[in-house]
Parts: sequence; structure tokens; C-alpha cells
Amino acid sequence: MKLLGEPGGAAMLYRYAPQFDAAGVFAGGVWDDPAHLQPQLVRAALLGEGMNPPVESLSELRMLAIAQGESVHETVSPAAARAFLEDALARNLDLLFPAATEAARVQMGANAQRIHRLLAFIAQRLDSAGILAT
Repeated sequence: MKLLGEPGGAAMLYRYAPQFDAAGVFAGGVWDDPAHLQPQLVRAALLGEGMNPPVESLSELRMLAIAQGESVHETVSPAAARAFLEDALARNLDLLFPAATEAARVQMGANAQRIHRLLAFIAQRLDSAGILAT
């Protein structure tokens, strides 16, 4: 998911978010039904290894598309998708606003810029009042 680490990469991927389900991106995996996703697991998936970080990133973009009314999913309403993202962002403010320390850099690992850009892209499109109320 090198694209997410590049300026404008999240926006480019987001344009395709309404097509992720039809393309089978989440088919057969734990991300298949967004109604079952849990915001408290987002951090571990984003900081994980293997396919978890890229698939989690695409899942967050799918939820944003649902929240923004740009995509429809039969099991998740726009309000539920927004609540999920607000909760996930509130739980991961340190990833959205990382401290400029070596410890923070090590915690986020090689995916630091990608994670930051993804969360910043989502946060820019949501009302901060909802995030702060969570």
C-alpha cells in the first residue's frame, strides 16, 4: 500500500472505495461485513503485519465512503459508519497526531506515514465534534 504513503494517495484510493465490495476485496475475510467491525481493533490491524494493514486501510476508506453517502452497504448505515470512524479516530489520536519522538516513530513502524495520511484524510472529512464526543 505504498500509494497511501504518497501525497494524494488516500484520495486516489478513496475514489474507488465504492467498488471495493463488488471487486471482492473483503470477500471471505473478517472485513467482509462492516457491521461486525470493531473500532477498538483498528489500531492493531493498522500496526500489524502482512495483509492486515492494507486491508484495514481499504476498510476504513470503505466506511468513509458509506459515511459520506458515496457508497451504500446493506448492513451499515451512513450514521453507523460515521460513528465507527469517529470512535476509531478517537482511540487512535496518537497515530493521527504522533509525537515527534523516536519512541513514537518506532511504535508506528515502517507504516508511520501511511497510517498518518490515512487517518488525516478520514479526519478531514468528518466533523471533529463527533470525534471529540466519543
